[in-house]
Amino acid sequence: MEEQSTAVEKKRLRGVWALSACILALLLSAFAAVCHAGEETSILRGVRVAGMDVGGMEQEEALSYLEEQLSEPFAQTQVLLCEQGALVTAVRCGEIGAALALEEAVEEACSLGREGGSSLFASFARGWRRLFGRQEADILPRVEIDREILSAVLPVTPQNAWYDAESGQVMEGRIGILFDVAELEEALSLTKPGGTLEFEVQVAQQEISADHLRQVLFRDTLGTYTTTVGGSSVRKNNVALSAAAIDGCILLAGEIFDFNAVVGERTAERGYGAAPAYVNGETVESIGGGICQTSSTLYLAALLSNLEIIERYAHRYASSYIPLGMDATVSWGGPEFRFRNDTAYPLRIQAAMRGEELTVTILGTNIEDVHVEITNEVLSRRPYTTRYQETDSLAPGEQRLQQSGYTGYTVQTYRNVYDSSGELLYTNAEARSVYQSRDQILLIGPSAEAETPQEENPAEGSVPEEASPAGEAGVPLP
Repeated sequence: MEEQSTAVEKKRLRGVWALSACILALLLSAFAAVCHAGEETSILRGVRVAGMDVGGMEQEEALSYLEEQLSEPFAQTQVLLCEQGALVTAVRCGEIGAALALEEAVEEACSLGREGGSSLFASFARGWRRLFGRQEADILPRVEIDREILSAVLPVTPQNAWYDAESGQVMEGRIGILFDVAELEEALSLTKPGGTLEFEVQVAQQEISADHLRQVLFRDTLGTYTTTVGGSSVRKNNVALSAAAIDGCILLAGEIFDFNAVVGERTAERGYGAAPAYVNGETVESIGGGICQTSSTLYLAALLSNLEIIERYAHRYASSYIPLGMDATVSWGGPEFRFRNDTAYPLRIQAAMRGEELTVTILGTNIEDVHVEITNEVLSRRPYTTRYQETDSLAPGEQRLQQSGYTGYTVQTYRNVYDSSGELLYTNAEARSVYQSRDQILLIGPSAEAETPQEENPAEGSVPEEASPAGEAGVPLP
């Protein structure tokens, strides 16, 4: 009996051990399964992104789902930009380069519940949460705004209304809108995609509105000057052609007027003829001779308009048609004559020949209500001398003028600016012009006794009408 009892006991123990082994195997299998679940890459149940449930999804699946569900609605999200509650303008997120950082949000969603390191028990804990728990979380994606797109749509710097010379219309310009971009990104991240956000901004107004510009456009005569055109009919035609080329020219604020660029090359094909000009001090026939009268008349009109002179050169010899120091020589390829519209408003040049008079007028907007007077001071004179040359071509006792004599000058001009009451505001030294002297040459018969002629004063009429082309200019403006 005792042996039978022992056998039964052993059999029972073997059963217990077997059951225990089975239970242990089951427990180990469950533990391994839970640990394996902890290493899965899918997002935990209960996790949402911008309110969209992505629990149980793999990372790429979740990203694709969110882009499909959120990208377009977010692009349509309306942003009402207001200043002290008053609507300034309205834009949509897609228009200002705003987008949800969905990839970053999905990576954050995948990381939830994966804390604790890489140990076996940490994996078990993650697996337990994954199998038997929920990770309640709603991730708000960060908003990113493309600064370049934003600045093009909502510029910070206002643009004044401006005049379009091609269409002849005043364009509206734009206001500037000031705000913190980071604050807008944060506010949009809290806004439901497809909804509306009211966002406070500060408006930077234009200095010149379209209505104001229309009222003052070309309102005032800033400067005008008239010269008398002498010489041959060809010279007069050259002056008229160059005047027509600059007539109607519009110069917007900040733009530079370049005489040679505007008038272009003077050629016979363009209607210009040969007229007297000076090359290396000699009088020659040159295509376009005479147009320096146009550039000089324009120069003095620009001075009287109180404009900034960029580049100007005096003639080789003083000219009779304009006061000393107030001329501007030009030639194709240089010298150049250039000035800048340094006012805040457009300018228009008017130039025309009426009979033998050339008038150049600059129209603009004289906001400061000032006027200019240009004065000159002769610093030195260099009288010409008379040279006599005998020639057999003349009869004894006969003489003939071969070359006129010109007195040389050094002249300083001044720009004097007055207010509307006539009070002098300031005087600036404008330019120093150096004009060379030229000998008078008289041809005489072989046996004649030449009488030395009296020196003529160029300021009273014996001054040349034209100046030299490139290389024969006087002193440029500083």
